[in-house]
Amino acid sequence: MSTATSDGSPVGRVPAGPHRLSAAEWVDAFKRTAKEFLADDCMGLAQQIAYSSLLAFFPAIVLLVGLLGLVGAYEELQDFLNPVAPKAVTDLIEQLQQDSSGSGTAVAVVVGAFGAVWAASGAMGSVVKAVNRAYDRTETRPFWKVRLISVLLVAVSGIVTAGMLLLIVFGGKLGEAIARQARLGGAFELLWNIFRWPLAFVAVLLLFALIYYLAPNKDQRSWEWVTPGSLVGGALWIALSGLFALYTAFSGSYSKTYGSLAGGIILLLWLNYTAWSILFGAELNAELDRQADIRAAGGPNAGLIKPAKRIT
Repeated sequence: MSTATSDGSPVGRVPAGPHRLSAAEWVDAFKRTAKEFLADDCMGLAQQIAYSSLLAFFPAIVLLVGLLGLVGAYEELQDFLNPVAPKAVTDLIEQLQQDSSGSGTAVAVVVGAFGAVWAASGAMGSVVKAVNRAYDRTETRPFWKVRLISVLLVAVSGIVTAGMLLLIVFGGKLGEAIARQARLGGAFELLWNIFRWPLAFVAVLLLFALIYYLAPNKDQRSWEWVTPGSLVGGALWIALSGLFALYTAFSGSYSKTYGSLAGGIILLLWLNYTAWSILFGAELNAELDRQADIRAAGGPNAGLIKPAKRIT
């Protein structure tokens, strides 16, 4: 006689997707996620990722300024950043733009691209290590393969970031150009200005999903199993970024305390909160994956699945 769970899925089989887990199983997974987030020292790992990412930020800025100089779109970026970015950051970008103007622009692009990819791949390597810890996996892949995955994720991150800049910074003018060329009228521009923000969020979710799918040293069951962490991690990232932006906007303590270093301190904290979001989503995916293993073993009373050797 076969047995089944409350959602109709047979006990002893891996569920077709996380949507086939019961409400009680989801609650258990979320409880373990919060516990494992602390047990795996995700806050400490987030600090490592933030510091590594900060090293990649400055060559990335050199690359961005150089590219904007080549296409003549530097003023649009400044108009967007001036109201929201710390003065220390905008002053740095302005100085880089002046130093890389003219014949130095192409050199800035080449140097910035090499430096940004190398430093960012190191930061992404820290993300890979942290995601492995969430899944209780040791790293057995060769160095070159992990580095290649890191470079791939960095490249996709760069494309997503460029797409977000295109949608958020230059989205208004892009919508006007599309409407004018295709003769779509003002209704299209209105819809475009509404939906370009959700499109930017979807791009972030896709990036999170790609990280969760490729980073761990395991074969993921399917893309569906990394979707919950992408949604929760993306939502957490927006919430933390929004709250931090409000705090820095209404508090002058950073500028008073750190002076010219305020921009770097704010950036470092934001990178830290971004890493929190990524790692919390990874922990959630790992616990849902573990919940599926428990179901396949015969349910919660069939004995807990023994995790792989923990990374030290």
